[in-house]
This record gives sequence, structure tokens and C-alpha cells, in this order.
Amino acid sequence: MSEINNKEIEFSFFYLFEEIRKKTVFVLIITLMSFLLGLFFYYNQEKTYTFENKITLIEKKSFYSFLEVNNFLLGSKIAEEDMSDIIISRKTLKDMFIDKYKINKEFLNVLNAKYKGSLNDENEINRFLINQSKNYLINEDKIIFTSNIEDQAFHYEVIEESIRNINLNIKKDLIDLVKNKLAIKESRLINRIADTERNLEIAKNKYSKDKKTQITNLQEQINIARKIDLKDGIKDGIYANVFHKVPEYYRGYAALEAELENLYQRNDNDISLYDENYSREQVILDSLYNQLNKIKSDDIVIEKIKKIDPFYSISIDLSNYKKTENFLNIFKVTLASILIGFISSIIFVLLYSGYVQYNLTQKDSLT
Repeated sequence: MSEINNKEIEFSFFYLFEEIRKKTVFVLIITLMSFLLGLFFYYNQEKTYTFENKITLIEKKSFYSFLEVNNFLLGSKIAEEDMSDIIISRKTLKDMFIDKYKINKEFLNVLNAKYKGSLNDENEINRFLINQSKNYLINEDKIIFTSNIEDQAFHYEVIEESIRNINLNIKKDLIDLVKNKLAIKESRLINRIADTERNLEIAKNKYSKDKKTQITNLQEQINIARKIDLKDGIKDGIYANVFHKVPEYYRGYAALEAELENLYQRNDNDISLYDENYSREQVILDSLYNQLNKIKSDDIVIEKIKKIDPFYSISIDLSNYKKTENFLNIFKVTLASILIGFISSIIFVLLYSGYVQYNLTQKDSLT
């Protein structure tokens, strides 16, 4: 029984092989057609590549230019102000670059300049530019863009110009940051100066009022001393009595007149010599004006930022990239098309042969 089965299998195998042999030309034609279709597909598929350029932090030696900016920012710190998101570091520069890159504003501007005049409708231009800008992506520490070989140089030119514009905008942002901090500091100082000047005016008025009161009191005490003809004052130790308030005229009109004369001779243009409160407020005011004048010299920080040329927020080597194919290469396409053509033709031959054999069997059964 096993021998019979083996013979049937052997017979079936040779039968199938013989059917395929008879249709060799058909199999070759189908395989060739599949091969040609594969070539047609290969040459008509969009052959794009993904290019990746790694971005890194700028070198430490390139960062020294920002130290004076940080010193200024720390010096302009308001009490309990959080400076962690303002102080410039190599990482914050990279983060600023990534944020601007994702917005795509610079890429749109560069592409618009390059395609200017080649597109007519404004909406068409905007749609085209937005779609084009989507080719330029950033992922963590890599700049990624998709292009064909013919447009690779163009896209790298766009990337180079866009990176330069991003750096210039970051530079402008830092200048605006310093200007903003200067304006805030100046405004705060002006308010404090106004408050201090009001305090000085209050202290001046109080001094004038106290001086007038003191002069009036001395004049009254002098009159009393003259009436009792007390010129040199009483010297019997009465001033040692701490339990009783001693009248001023006990000092004698000679001493009181000398004190009054001294009050009249004071130069009230310099009250700070005679009034402690006025003197303290004057010292504060002078210090505030010195700080306000120093703000003008802080403009040098802005000039130093402007002189950083070229300005880098990241480090990138556009000539060093990783390239990945986004299409099937010719070997894979050729192999797949030949196999598909060959296998599909054999399947067709076998199915057709089976169908013919089935019809013959049906006719034999009817006869």
C-alpha cells in the first residue's frame, strides 16, 4: 500500500513538472513581464533620502563671550527673583535654537526668498512653502530633512541660511533681554529716587519747622533771663538734679544768645550737616543716582553681544551627515519582481492544468 502511494506521489510530481515544462515559454514571458514591471516601478518610485546632522552644545571657549552678560543679569536681579530661565548657558542656547527651529519661521522666510516670483497665487505660495518647510525637522539632537540627490545641495543651502538667521534672532533676543532688564532696573531706580526725594523734602520741612520752634523757644528764654538780669546762668549744681526739669533761662542770656546766633548763622543749603534723617536720605539718594548713571555704562553689555560675530547657539557640521534611503534598491526590486512573476506563472500553469484535467474527467464520467 505504501509503495502504491509513493508511486502516486512520484507520478503526481513528474506530472506537474511535465506540465510546467510544457509551458516554459509562458512562464518565462510572465517572469520577464514581471521583471520589466519591477524595473518600471524602480525607475518611477520617488527616490528620496533622509539626511541627519547631529547638533551639539557650543564649545566652552566659545561661551566665554556670554559671561559678562550673565554677570549683568545677576547684578540686575530683583529680590527673590528666579533667574534660572534667564541665565545663559550652553544648554539654554541649544534649547533656544531648537524652539526656533520647530517654529519654522526662518525656513519659511528663506524658502519664500528663494521661490519668490516662481509661484503666482498667494495661497498657493503659502501652501507650497508650508509643505516644503515640513521637510526640515529636528529630533532631540539631530536636524533631519528629506530630499532627493538632485535637491540635496539646495536643501543644505536652505538649512545653512536658516541656521544663520536663527542664530541672528537668538542674538537679537539676548539684546532685547538685556534692554528689558535695563529698562526694568531704570524704572525701579527712578521710582526709588522719587520716593527718596519725597523723604528728603519731608525731612527738610521737619528740620525747618524744628528750627523755627527752637528759635522761638530761645528768644522766649532770653527775654526771661534778661528780665531777671541773669547773664551767666546759675552755677549752684542745680543741673545735677535729675528729678526736676530745669528752665532754659537758668543758663543765662549770654549762652542762650550765643546759641541763637549760631542757629541764625547755619547754612540751610546743606541740612545734612545738622539733621541725621536728612543726611541718611541724602546718602541713599546719591547712591541711587550713581546706580542710575551706571545703567548708561551697562549699554556696553549690549555692544559686546553685538560684537559676537559669528554668533553660534549650537555646534553643527553640515558636511558630516548620515544618509538613509527611503526607497527600494534595484536589487531588491529585481529579485522580488522575478520571484513574483515566476511563482505566479507556475501557479497559473498548475491551476490551468488542473482545470483541464478536471474537464477531461468529467467528460469520461459522462460517457
